[in-house]
Amino acid sequence: MPKKNTPSRALVPAPAQKLYPIDEATIEPTQLVIKGRRHPFGDGPWKHEPDKIAWIDASTGLACTVLRKENGVLSGYVGLTPDHPLFGFFADAIPSMLGMAVHGGLNYAAACDERGPEDISVCHPSAAPDDALWWLGFSCDHGYDYVPDRAGKPLAEENGQAYRTEAYVYRETVKLARQLKAISEGDGAAGVAVDVSTSIPPIGLDPEGRS
Repeated sequence: MPKKNTPSRALVPAPAQKLYPIDEATIEPTQLVIKGRRHPFGDGPWKHEPDKIAWIDASTGLACTVLRKENGVLSGYVGLTPDHPLFGFFADAIPSMLGMAVHGGLNYAAACDERGPEDISVCHPSAAPDDALWWLGFSCDHGYDYVPDRAGKPLAEENGQAYRTEAYVYRETVKLARQLKAISEGDGAAGVAVDVSTSIPPIGLDPEGRS
């Protein structure tokens, strides 16, 4: 999808990518941002983490992205094509009967962010085909998550909060992709056959005009 923004110098273009080890897997990134504008200061488990990594999940074929938010935490997203039954659905409109489970619950649903710089936007690479994607995602800045301080405040483990690493967010993102794949095949995340066609309509058909 063409973009008008000039990518950050931290953005490594897809042709230059090499295989990237993450968690217990190895992926081929379509986007990779090293030490981007949102990288937290100070020492911590984030010190050597990228601030954005995108890939196509091998088991589902879905576009996935782990992206650092402005507050320093990582978040995860999965892109849906127009033929997916949840394409265009807001996060709070997704039927609970689907039994979807991901860290903190889904709290993001939007089309590709074509206006934002590519290194911090939720969208597939500018070199990708001009296909519409609808992204569903989650974040790791809930009350039980540790949010890095941009001023470099050290990690305080005694408060019971945990920083969610790239490996953790990768696993949750892949888990989300597999649940969404199951839904596209007619099963809910819990393996129960579902039909979302009579549920709250997607954004383009919403009678309340939530666009």
